[in-house]
Amino acid sequence: MYLGNKRSILLLFCCFTFLVFKAQTLYWVGGSGNFNDQNHWSLTSGGPASNVIPSANNDVIFDDNSSANYVNPVVTFVGVNFCKSLKFTNNFVKYTVTGTKFTEINIGGDLELSHNTNFATNSKLKFNSNSGQYQNVGFNHISY
Repeated sequence: MYLGNKRSILLLFCCFTFLVFKAQTLYWVGGSGNFNDQNHWSLTSGGPASNVIPSANNDVIFDDNSSANYVNPVVTFVGVNFCKSLKFTNNFVKYTVTGTKFTEINIGGDLELSHNTNFATNSKLKFNSNSGQYQNVGFNHISY
């Protein structure tokens, strides 16, 4: 193999690796379920499951495209959970968020809840921001 081909392959590999490991936005899909279920996360709003579980690098969004026919899904937190930001941008779908006192939600940035979100969890809510980029808490599109 020529040196030029090796460099090209190495460059393509580096670009691919960067795209795979950069922060992604994940969208909840498929109705009710556990937050850490890979079958409920998509890379697009209302899209197919991506087989990815949110990590501290992911912004997660719950919107009106997350549930067919505006059925009111229940999202259950189980164990220790992470995300970069947790945003409920729903206007029509009424989400209910549940979890026990033994579960934990670690948020590295923003928390946004809409008027149609029943945040009824007993989970520990921890904000762990290492940057000034995110740190807002908002209700009904008003930041505090």
